[in-house]
Amino acid sequence: MNDIFSFYQLISRYKIEIPIIQRDYAQGRAGSKAEDVRKSIVSKLIEAAKGEGEVFFDFVYGRIDRDVFIPFDGQQRLTTLYLFYRFLYEKAVPQTDKEESLKDELQIFSRFTYSTRQSSREFCEQLAVNPIIPENPETTISNYIQNQPWFFPDWGNDPTVMGMMTMFDEINKQFKKVESFDYEGAITKLTSGWKNPITFHFVDMGEHKMSDTTYIKMNARGKALTSFENFKASLEEYLKSKDPDLCNRFIGEGDKANSIDRNWLDRCYELANLANSSGKVLPDNLMYSLFRRYFYNLWLLKEKDNEDEKDKSISENLKQSVKEDDFVPFETYEKVFEECGDVECLIPLFDLFDKLTKLTNKQGTLNEEFLRSMIPSWEKPEITTDHVLLKDTQTNQIVYWAVCKYFEEIDKTKQNFDETKFKQWMRVVWNIAIDPSVRSIDAVVSAMKKLNDLNLDATNVYKYLSDNPYTLPKDPSSTDKRLWEESMKAKLIWQDKDLEQKFIAAEKHWLFKGRIIVLLEDLIDPQFDLGKFRERRVVVYKYFNDECKEELPTEWIRASLALDDNLKCDDEMRFEQDRFNHWNDLINETLTEGARKMLDRLSGKQPDKYGEELENICKEYCKEYKYGAKTDWKYLLIKYKDLFELWKDVGDNHMRVKKYGNKYYWFYKKNRNGRDVPLASVEGRTRQENTGTFELYDEQIVQDTIKTYKGAFLSNGWCLDFDFENDCIVFAKQSELYKVAFSKKGDVYQMGVSVKDKDDEGGNIGSTIPGELKEIAPDWNVDDVNLSENDIKTKINKLLECSQE
Repeated sequence: MNDIFSFYQLISRYKIEIPIIQRDYAQGRAGSKAEDVRKSIVSKLIEAAKGEGEVFFDFVYGRIDRDVFIPFDGQQRLTTLYLFYRFLYEKAVPQTDKEESLKDELQIFSRFTYSTRQSSREFCEQLAVNPIIPENPETTISNYIQNQPWFFPDWGNDPTVMGMMTMFDEINKQFKKVESFDYEGAITKLTSGWKNPITFHFVDMGEHKMSDTTYIKMNARGKALTSFENFKASLEEYLKSKDPDLCNRFIGEGDKANSIDRNWLDRCYELANLANSSGKVLPDNLMYSLFRRYFYNLWLLKEKDNEDEKDKSISENLKQSVKEDDFVPFETYEKVFEECGDVECLIPLFDLFDKLTKLTNKQGTLNEEFLRSMIPSWEKPEITTDHVLLKDTQTNQIVYWAVCKYFEEIDKTKQNFDETKFKQWMRVVWNIAIDPSVRSIDAVVSAMKKLNDLNLDATNVYKYLSDNPYTLPKDPSSTDKRLWEESMKAKLIWQDKDLEQKFIAAEKHWLFKGRIIVLLEDLIDPQFDLGKFRERRVVVYKYFNDECKEELPTEWIRASLALDDNLKCDDEMRFEQDRFNHWNDLINETLTEGARKMLDRLSGKQPDKYGEELENICKEYCKEYKYGAKTDWKYLLIKYKDLFELWKDVGDNHMRVKKYGNKYYWFYKKNRNGRDVPLASVEGRTRQENTGTFELYDEQIVQDTIKTYKGAFLSNGWCLDFDFENDCIVFAKQSELYKVAFSKKGDVYQMGVSVKDKDDEGGNIGSTIPGELKEIAPDWNVDDVNLSENDIKTKINKLLECSQE
C-alpha cells in the first residue's frame, strides 16, 4: 500500500541517505530552465506554508536498510524539502538565546545526508549544527555560508553543495517578499500529522518485494509503477531464472510475434473498447486481472486437496487482488508456482493470450470469433462488459477456468486449436456453470473441482461424455444433475450430430439456459423421440414467451401440480417470483413430471387456447378429488387460483407451503418499508395450533383468507398481518406509524392500539383509535375486551368496505 507522508514524518522515522548512484542536486543548478523550476517550486511551498494551498510531490521510492531510508526516486524533491524545512526551523527560533535553542532545533537535520561525495556529506553535517541566515538582510545565504570558518573552500567544487546554497538564496529571496510571515505557525503546520499541506506518496520497495532492477523500469515522470507493472517486472525476472525460453515468449524477444508488450496488451485495449467499457477497463488492468484470476483458480483447486497444509494467506491475497487493483507481493505468485507445476503452468494462459490475436496480412487484430465462442447460447453474440474475460463473477470464474483448461489440454496432447471442439466445450461448461445454486466460493470450487477431477477431455468433450456416462451419486448436488444431463445429451449427439443444434435451440430459451431435462428425460430409451421433443420445445417458446419475463404466468404451476401423481411435500415447497433462478429449478426438477405432462397436453393446441386447457386440467383434478383420511395438500392450491394471484398483489419474491406435523400452511412474503415481513408465519413455534393460520385442507378458511387479503391490500395502505409469536391479528398502516391489534386472551380477543412516532423505534400504547382509522371505523373502541373471531372478522370486513369506497 502507498502511504502519504510529510518530510517531517519521513525524517523523524528514518535517516535519509541519498545513495551514491544518484545524480547531484539539480534544482540548484545555474541556467534559466533550472531557475524557472526553482522559482516555481519555492513559490508553491511558501503558499502551502502560509495555508493558502497544498503541494503533493507524487511518489518517493526507496528501500529501508534498518533505520535508514535510501531513496531511488525522489532525491531532488527530498533535498528541496530538506532545505525548505531547514530554513524555516532557523527563522522560527526565538532571537533570545538563539544559539543554544538553534542547536536543539537543528538536531533532526543530522538525519539527512548525501553519499554521492564526502564534501556533500560533510556540508550536510555542518548545516545541522550551524546557523546559515545572516543578520544583514542584504547578505545572501550563500555568501554568508562561504565566509564561515566551518566551510571548506574545496566544497565550492561540489555541484550538490553549490546547488543547495543557490536554493537557500531563492528561498530567502522569496520569503523577504512575504509580509508578516508566521514562521512558528508554519513549522506547526509542517510537522503536524493532520492535514499537512506538503506531502508525497512514500513507497518502501522492500515491503512490496520489488527488486532493485525494477527501479530501472520505472517511468521518467516519477510516478509509481502500477500494480501490473510491478507484477510484470517481477515475473520477467522470475521467468529468466526458471525458463529463459518462456521468458522470451513473455517479453517477445527473438522471433516471437506475440508478447505482453506487443500483441497481448494491444488486444486487451481493443477488447475493452469493443465492449464499450467507456474507459472503465484499462488494458493494463484487464491483463493483470486475467493473470490474477488465473492464479486464483490454480490455487483454489490445489488448496482444497490438502487445505490444512497450505498457507491460507495465499488464498486471501489472491482473492483480494482479484477484487481490487492492489499490490500483491510476488512471493504469493511464487508459492502458486511451487504448488502448481512451476512456470509451465503459465503456458495455457500464454496460449490464450496468443489466441486473442488474429493475424491478417501479418497485422494483428482482435480475434472476435474466438471471443464470441465464449458467449453462451442464451445471450446475444455481442461482446459486452459482461464477457467472461472482462467481468469477474462466480459463474465467469468457472468458465474462465474452463477456457484455460482447454488450452492446457491441447498443449498436453500437442493438438492445434479446434474452433468447433472449443465451442462444444464451452457449451457444456456454460450449461453447468450457470447453475443458480453456485452462489458462494465453496460452490464455485466444488463445481470446478468436480469438472477437473473427472479428467474431462476438453478437446473432445462429446466423445468423452458419451464413452464415460456420468453416474449420479446417492445424494446428488445440482452440479451432479447438470453433469448427468450433459452426459446424456452428449451420448445422443454422438449418435446423431444434427441433435446438437436442436438441443441448443431449446437450451437458449430464457427459462432454461442450458437445462432442458423436462423436455427429454423420458424420450431417450429405447430410441430418442425427436418429434415429441420438438413439440414440447414449441410449446415452451409459445407459452413462456418474452412477455412472460415481465409477468410470469402461474397457471402452469397449478396444472403441473395436478398432473404430478408422485409429488410430495415432506418439509416445504417454495414458489419464487424470479425470471430464471427458481423457475428453472421448478420446471426441471421440482415439478418436472407434472410440467412434462402439461407440455404434452398443450401440444398441438393454439396458444390462445393454452389458458383454457390449463384450467381444464385443474378442474378435472378438483372434480375427482374427495376428502379422505389423508389430506391431499395440493388440492386447495390447484382449486383456488386466487392464492397465486395474491402473489402478484402482495408477495415479494416468494411464497411457500410448509409442513408442520401433519398440517400444511401457506405463507406469503411482502415488503414493508424495505423489509421482508411474513404475513402468515409459524416459524419458531413448536405447537401445532397456530391462531390465524389457515390450514390448506380447511377450505372455508382459504376462502375467507383470500377475501381478506384481497381487500386488505387494496385499502389505502392498510394491511392485515398475523403475529403468531404473540397470538395477535394485526391491522396496520403500511407506514407503521400505528397499528391496531387484536390480542388473544384465552378464547377471546382484546383490541389494542400501538402508536409510534416517526423517529421512535419503539411503540406507545394509545388510549384512543387513531383519527384516520376512526373516520372509517367509528364503532371501534379500545375498551372492547371480549371479541370473538367473528367479531373481528365483522370489524375488519366493515373497515375494508369503508376504506375502499
